[in-house]
Amino acid sequence: MPVYQYLDTTNNETVEMIRTVAERDNVPPNYKRVTVPQRVVVCGAARDPYIADTQVPRAFRQLEEKVSAREIVRESGFSVEEVKQVWGM
Repeated sequence: MPVYQYLDTTNNETVEMIRTVAERDNVPPNYKRVTVPQRVVVCGAARDPYIADTQVPRAFRQLEEKVSAREIVRESGFSVEEVKQVWGM
């Protein structure tokens, strides 16, 4: 969902709200939607490709393409289920 910016006309502060497009104008009467926002924000669509929660599962998928799961278990000492449980895969 997009983040919309509103100008609170009572105190001239900028307020950001997460709204669907259909509900973007369903706000208190003292809020005026800013048509050109100061910044663009996307909520929940992107993941940081450099954090471990993203890199580790990708690395395991790439490893499984090269090496069998049995060999991974033998080399690491952990079962596939244990690795998946730890990393939430």
